[in-house]
Amino acid sequence: MNRYLLPFALVALTVLSARAIAEDVHHEDAHHEDEHHEDEHHEDEHHEDEHHEDEHGHHDHGHHEHFDVFIGAASGQTAYGGIDVDLGNVTLNQRAFPAEMRALGNIFIASKPGINHPEDDDKLPSGVTSLSAGDQLFVRTREISLENATADLFFWDGDGEVSFTPATGVSFDIVTPEPQQSIGTAGFGGGFDDHPLFELSAGGSLPTSGIYLGSFEMQVEDLDPTDSLFLVMGTDGLITPALLGISQNEFDLLTDDDLDEALEERVELAVEYVEHNVIPEPSAALLVLIASLGLTIGRVKRMS
Repeated sequence: MNRYLLPFALVALTVLSARAIAEDVHHEDAHHEDEHHEDEHHEDEHHEDEHHEDEHGHHDHGHHEHFDVFIGAASGQTAYGGIDVDLGNVTLNQRAFPAEMRALGNIFIASKPGINHPEDDDKLPSGVTSLSAGDQLFVRTREISLENATADLFFWDGDGEVSFTPATGVSFDIVTPEPQQSIGTAGFGGGFDDHPLFELSAGGSLPTSGIYLGSFEMQVEDLDPTDSLFLVMGTDGLITPALLGISQNEFDLLTDDDLDEALEERVELAVEYVEHNVIPEPSAALLVLIASLGLTIGRVKRMS
């Protein structure tokens, strides 16, 4: 969060303002997490149930954990998944991630999820190797093909069943601190933790509130990039009396926590839709690779 100096002064001011607000949100979230730290540890025994992976590679998402995007290396590929920042647990091949977008002037921004690789090798899954200090890391937006349409960004108004259509007049960008979409380099022990800014803009006016679906890939230098990863972005202003089916007076009684929970529920519905309808099933070749990695690790352990 301390390297975001872009070459043009005007852009720099915009980004630094965005980062200041993003950091306020981050610190507020961190404070909230600290307040509930003891309660979360009482529920650790349920962690595996809350985040299990089913036979199709889809994942359940808890509502209070701090999840980032995991980046690593495996057999010449850039490995990916989700990482519970509080516990250090990595879920390989997770491809859909939620984000809550806050309004800043005429754009929506978020600094979560971050991109993370733990310094502790003991936290790495079998078959995944640590990054090397100095490895350059990249992130790039990608197109999405969905329901016979291809677009950079898709949109759902959050009402009724999840149904995404191409978003018109809205752009999805990832603001990175260095040229060529580089998010920086791995540090000592291969550790990396950074929060690029995810941004939705509409040419000078605030985009329509709703749920947006964007895609990106990550890459460790000299390795092949990841599969397409998906960011499900819920914006400020989506939760209204009409959406909840209540009166304005009832809506006015809701707390900020109530509104955040309602937004989170809509985003999670969209994440589940993406996991089951957008992300393809693992290929036979990938399943064979995963199985072979497990067998290799098993043989090494038995021989040691």
